[in-house]
Amino acid sequence: MLKWEDVIEYTFLSEFDLLQDTREDIREKPWANSAIREASDAYYWIVRAQEEVHQLNIEIRRVITKIKAEEKYLRQAIDELKVNDPSLSYQVEKYRLERAQFDDTWEELGLSALDDATDHYEGDTNISDDDEEEGEEVTETQKQQDIESIMTAFSD
Repeated sequence: MLKWEDVIEYTFLSEFDLLQDTREDIREKPWANSAIREASDAYYWIVRAQEEVHQLNIEIRRVITKIKAEEKYLRQAIDELKVNDPSLSYQVEKYRLERAQFDDTWEELGLSALDDATDHYEGDTNISDDDEEEGEEVTETQKQQDIESIMTAFSD
């Protein structure tokens, strides 16, 4: 009886005696060649990595937008509270300064190069996956630009 543990140990299809006895010898198929399989795996790994870079680029922009919106909101809240509740205003200011300390990290990481790319997200603090247009195609040029912008941001 064939066990799963045995199956996962096989590296090449030629090791499967079961597959040799079919009408058509599948060992002759292009996908049975280990070099072709490895090249195919590498290609799809690169494609997935490019998609991930594109998605991370979007997420980075969202985080930057959130940081900006929160800073603006906290400053407005502090200004309003100074008149009615100075002690609460002081606590909000302490919170804002604490947040700002960590928010500066994105600049230290070189992500400020993406700051100009957030213009179309400005003021939109409630971005969700539903906001993306359905069927939006990412062109190869866009993928390449995303990769280059990330690489530029981290090369400093």
